[in-house]
Amino acid sequence: MLQQELQKHQWKAFLRHPMFERNLGVKLFMYLMFGFIGLQLFAFGFVMDKMLLEIGTYQLAIYTFNSIALYLFLLDYIIKYIFKQNQFMQIAPYLSLPIKRNRLFNFLLVKEFTNVWNLYLIILIIPFSLKAIVPFYGLGTAALYIVFIYSLSIGNSLLVSLSNNLLNKNGWYFFLPLAGIAAIIALGYFSIADWGKSTVQIGEWLLEGNPLIWLVQALILFALWIANQRTMLGDLYRGMEGEKAEKIISFTRISFLDRFGEMGEFINLELKMLIRTRRLRSQVIVGVLFIVYYFFMMHGKEEIFAKNPFSLVFFTIFVIGALGLTLSQFLFTAQSAFFDGLMARNHSLLNMLKGKYILYSLYSLFVTCLMMILVYQGKVSFLFIVSAFFYTIGFLFFLMFQGAVYNKSYLDLFDRGTFNWKGTSGNIIIINMLAMFIPMSIVLTLNAIFSQTVGCYFMLITGLAFTFTSNYWIKWTYGNFLKRRYKNMEGFRSNA
Repeated sequence: MLQQELQKHQWKAFLRHPMFERNLGVKLFMYLMFGFIGLQLFAFGFVMDKMLLEIGTYQLAIYTFNSIALYLFLLDYIIKYIFKQNQFMQIAPYLSLPIKRNRLFNFLLVKEFTNVWNLYLIILIIPFSLKAIVPFYGLGTAALYIVFIYSLSIGNSLLVSLSNNLLNKNGWYFFLPLAGIAAIIALGYFSIADWGKSTVQIGEWLLEGNPLIWLVQALILFALWIANQRTMLGDLYRGMEGEKAEKIISFTRISFLDRFGEMGEFINLELKMLIRTRRLRSQVIVGVLFIVYYFFMMHGKEEIFAKNPFSLVFFTIFVIGALGLTLSQFLFTAQSAFFDGLMARNHSLLNMLKGKYILYSLYSLFVTCLMMILVYQGKVSFLFIVSAFFYTIGFLFFLMFQGAVYNKSYLDLFDRGTFNWKGTSGNIIIINMLAMFIPMSIVLTLNAIFSQTVGCYFMLITGLAFTFTSNYWIKWTYGNFLKRRYKNMEGFRSNA
């Protein structure tokens, strides 16, 4: 009865939201996209057994699938960690009622069973099981296998929710999932641990009906459930304590930056937003994934870059400047929720812009240092990487900062990161595309007419010129924003 009443409350909150029409349109589009992807996964499930038999060394396709199951669920975790939004409900209004808090938390956790993020693997597994399991083990075993995969998807969602809850408590937990995934992949890559053999053995026990598998899975789900309850209770207490929560949250303040005064304070605040807010955090994670993808392409598919110079220039520049190129469009709108308060206080937006530029440039410098590995291996030239670095933090950041002045859309930092266009507009998207493709088109034209060396020197000279004069064009950006500040602030309020 309580579950139904809480469900009604959430439905009424959705219907009575001041942005109901926009939220409804986004939800319909999201479900339409999921439906389209679901149809593709369902069709792929019918042919997946043949593909696994061709690429695998096992006689049965289900064994090959089990050998890669761990990496499949790692990918599932990464996707959910980037895009999936935690189940949310205002708990405080119910605290004065005779309702146990755990029942409220259980309501949110139960919703994981119907979450669309936990269904796409089932859509893939059902047709695959009919062809790969039923002929050899029977329909009952196939049904149990599907239920087991579904329970693993639920466990992955609970683990993602736990990760996000811990992240709200301490920002250092942001690196824990990344370190765990990197350790698993490294152990498998260097043959320290044979994950494929282990998961095949577990899958064989499951197909043979070993009850121990189900017992272990039940214990894991129970542990994740209790852990989520405890962390959600901790979040509730911190929210009720208000300012005292700052004493609990111990990350995202680098004391070294205090010596830079107000600008260092703005860098610390930017780090807090990047780590704690889902909308911006997803951009950081996507940037990290692009680094991994770039290194993967350079060690197995470098001929693609050799045949397509545009891909090489585009991916190199985007990977180096991923943080700045994706977040500079939110240069001012990231603070749109509290921009009136920021303008009413004795703080300089110029120092905020300088802090953001320094942070974005330091990220680009870190990625450039990583790319020196590829230079040492002879995959790319030193001149090209250094030129791309200065071209990005100089000329491209200059263009992106100018475009951000005209963005007056409200940005909800804690809104979902998937299928979400809030905080952007059609004009800004066009400006960002032009700011990305026109500079790269110039470089490619010089490469085609003259040589790649000439193109690199053009990037280097242009990038150095804009990098050394960054203090001046940041002030110019600040001046342009001051001319539009009232118009932009009106946009922040009206779109909230």
